[in-house]
Amino acid sequence: MPAAAVSVLLVILLIVGLTSAYLWDKEYADNIVTIGKVALVLDEGSYTDSSIVAAGQTLPKAPSIKNTGTVDEYVFLSVAVPKKTVTLLYEETADGHRKGAKVYGDPREDELFRMIAEGGNTAAVTGNDNISKAFTYHAGTASATGWICLDSLTGEKTIDGEKYNVYYFGYNRRLFAKDNEQTLTLFDMVQLKSFIDEELTGDDRENYPVTVKLDSYAIQADKLGIDGLPEGGRQLDERPLEEWLLNEQQLTEIFGIVMRKQATA
Repeated sequence: MPAAAVSVLLVILLIVGLTSAYLWDKEYADNIVTIGKVALVLDEGSYTDSSIVAAGQTLPKAPSIKNTGTVDEYVFLSVAVPKKTVTLLYEETADGHRKGAKVYGDPREDELFRMIAEGGNTAAVTGNDNISKAFTYHAGTASATGWICLDSLTGEKTIDGEKYNVYYFGYNRRLFAKDNEQTLTLFDMVQLKSFIDEELTGDDRENYPVTVKLDSYAIQADKLGIDGLPEGGRQLDERPLEEWLLNEQQLTEIFGIVMRKQATA
């Protein structure tokens, strides 16, 4: 069976309308007002845009965010995974299933890509009805730094006439402006799932374009008006890590502010 060839395109929106989000800091003694800049860089490691990938093949794609501004920031990533109606195939022989056998029997609408995180502190997105562990990521916990999936925001969206499942993640502690701190990677590679390639049609099926969209967001970490958030004043190494770590509810509230600012920008 010939392998499907698709072109993985990357869409990056830096700060997403938050370039005008500033933290004002008054120096009362001299009556000077200084403006702190919110800025970030989305780093994807060795990923090459417009790569050609065959069914079952993996590509290095390791998104992380670096604080390049002058104030501490909370940062977020959204990942839009394209969906098509295809017949998924098992990629290896295991658990009584033969390699190349149909997973569901009939064609069904499903995500074309699997996101893979390697190493420790990994978790799978819950409520995902695709093949087991279709989206794994480097997860934060109550005692460890990492990403938190904002499950309540996850859902299907139509973007430019195409269907996607969109996942939202927040980094569970602030990125300090000092030393231009960088997050852990959200995941480390992407894999095109195996399916019957003839089911994807287009003007040029030999190079069928598919867009995986990653959007990154940043907002100042202090003075957000949310109860219970740790405020600045001392660096991380002067306070227990647990004092800086946020939970899903707190990150969802912060991301709500990001979206409201974006809507009015």
